[in-house]
Amino acid sequence: MNRRPQWARAWRDVVLALALDDESAKHARKITRQAGVEAVEIRPGNASAVVRDRGTSYPVRWKMPTLTEGAWDRLGAELLHRPLAVVGLLRENDTSPLEEDLADVLDDLIPSGHLLDASCGCDDWIAPCRHALAVGTAIADVIEADVWKLFELRGRTRNWLIEIDAAARADRLLRDAGYR
Repeated sequence: MNRRPQWARAWRDVVLALALDDESAKHARKITRQAGVEAVEIRPGNASAVVRDRGTSYPVRWKMPTLTEGAWDRLGAELLHRPLAVVGLLRENDTSPLEEDLADVLDDLIPSGHLLDASCGCDDWIAPCRHALAVGTAIADVIEADVWKLFELRGRTRNWLIEIDAAARADRLLRDAGYR
C-alpha cells in the first residue's frame, strides 16, 4: 500500500484540526472520497474549488500567506545542501525515494492552522464548514500528486528551484575558476 507523503499528511492534519467536531471532519472526508470536490485550483496564497453536496454546488476558497523572501531564501539554502532532494524534485516530481530527506524541508511549507482562512458559499455558521474541510483534504490529494502545487500555494514554482540551483552552480564554477 502506498502511503501518503508526509507533507500531504501534514497538510490534511492541519486542515482537519480546524474542524469544529469529528462529525464535520468525517463528513468532509466523505465528500472528498465521493468526488464531491471539483476542479481544485491552486494559486499563490489561495486554493479554490467547487463542492457538490446533496445536489448543491458551493464555491470554496482557502487563503494563506505566501512565504516571505527570507523564508524562501532559507528554504532554498536548505534544499541546495541536499542535492539528491533537488534532483528528486526536478526529476518529474520523483520524491518518493527522498521523502525522508525532503520531509523536514517541505514541512516549512505547511502553514499553521491559524494562518489558514476558509470561506464557503453555504449558509453554515461553522467555519470552516464541511465543504471547506472537504476542499482542504482535496488539496492534500493535489499536493500528494504534485509536490510543486505546495510550492505554488506558498508562492513559488518549479522555476524557482531551477533558478537558484543554476545560480549556485554558476557561483561554484566561478569560484573554482578563481573569479570569486
